[in-house]
Amino acid sequence: MGQYGTESVGNISEIPCASAGGTRFIGVYLARQLVEQGHDVTLLTRGKSPVTQQIPDDTDDSFAKYEAAVKHIACDRKDADAMKEKLSGAGFQGASLWSWRA
Repeated sequence: MGQYGTESVGNISEIPCASAGGTRFIGVYLARQLVEQGHDVTLLTRGKSPVTQQIPDDTDDSFAKYEAAVKHIACDRKDADAMKEKLSGAGFQGASLWSWRA
């Protein structure tokens, strides 16, 4: 079992995954689980705050590995043209969208 409570699901090859968000709430843990499982993870954020930050579950080593592995695309998810430009041809096979409104 992995550090974040994940376990391998057999011999699944690396999947390019994009996540809109991934810097708060559930997305922080989802991104780490995907990286831990060997997937190629890209976070799409507005770029207004750091994409990676150490969380209580991280060891210094696990955080360094996560920080080195995760990629970033800065883009406003409300701008459809910008989203299309940034994501077209990227080859993502998995995606998640996390949105929180209080």
